[in-house]
Amino acid sequence: MHLFERFNQYSKSDGRSNQLKSKVEQFACSLFLLLICAGSQANILEESGMEAYQPGEEVSSEWRFRVFLDRKEIGFHDYRITGSGEQRRVDTIAEFDVKILFLNAYRYRHKNIELWNSGCLSSIDSVTDANGDDFIVKGAIDDNNFVVSDGSDTKRLPNCIKSFAYWNPEFLNASNLLNAQTGELEPVDITFEKQEVVQFNGAEINAHRYLVKAKSAEITLWYASDDSRWLALQSLDRDGRTIRYEPLVLPASS
Repeated sequence: MHLFERFNQYSKSDGRSNQLKSKVEQFACSLFLLLICAGSQANILEESGMEAYQPGEEVSSEWRFRVFLDRKEIGFHDYRITGSGEQRRVDTIAEFDVKILFLNAYRYRHKNIELWNSGCLSSIDSVTDANGDDFIVKGAIDDNNFVVSDGSDTKRLPNCIKSFAYWNPEFLNASNLLNAQTGELEPVDITFEKQEVVQFNGAEINAHRYLVKAKSAEITLWYASDDSRWLALQSLDRDGRTIRYEPLVLPASS
């Protein structure tokens, strides 16, 4: 899948421009998964000593992240969670622009609405513009299956699945996750690594660090030790550069 059709107009035949194009392509492969990019294994939350969030009251939570490629800010990724009882609505929006030699080499726009019920994904409506390539994924529960379509192919998946829902620490116990950008159910291996401290607004937050090994990338995530709030994300692209989510807004500590 080639995500750089628009970048081709800037490419020349010399080795330097081909090198630049290769670097952007390598970065986008990692970014593609980060923004998506059923079943369970041993309970990672229990092993790390964290308590899972137990829904039961009206909820309104918001995450807002600045996104960096190494030290350069390239955009934002925002999440808003609303609902009550066992039901949740998740609205996600992400925008990135990667510039090389003053050219906008890579443009990414992503919007996604998910509905959840009792810890399971009940519907998804995702639209992505990855540098001019459009991806539309729609899915919902139908006849005891989760039916998902990318416009050209339709799949019937198990009735209780999860997406790459970083906001929900329960996803850490999954062995398969739905890619909201491609509609694929992907195998993942998620492990608790160690306890660390995350800085936010001048304060130190004790955190648990996890490693998510997915199809095309390894993603590091941090969650607050006391209430399981998602705090931060980091990964490396294939060229060794760091993709980092720096929090601007986090839900209040419960």
